[in-house]
Amino acid sequence: MTSVAPAFVLQVCLVLGCALTALKLFATGLYKRFPFFFAYIVFLIPNSIWPLLLDVRSDMYFFIYIVTLPIVLVFFLLSVRELYHLVLCD
Repeated sequence: MTSVAPAFVLQVCLVLGCALTALKLFATGLYKRFPFFFAYIVFLIPNSIWPLLLDVRSDMYFFIYIVTLPIVLVFFLLSVRELYHLVLCD
């Protein structure tokens, strides 16, 4: 029996979950109602794949992490703003 790291399995599940969520949002047309949330989910797919391909001790991992972290934070803020606007609109 092969030994697979639990973190790798969870990372693969995250990528599959994000891909299926983005597909469902697109298929139902909800991507028009939640554009920032949809963009965040789509951004999260490649952002979850690159850590699987790089060594966590490498300089490239560090630089990609430093570049993508502010992007993720902006998506968090825009998604929360979008949801608050939806709830408090009426």
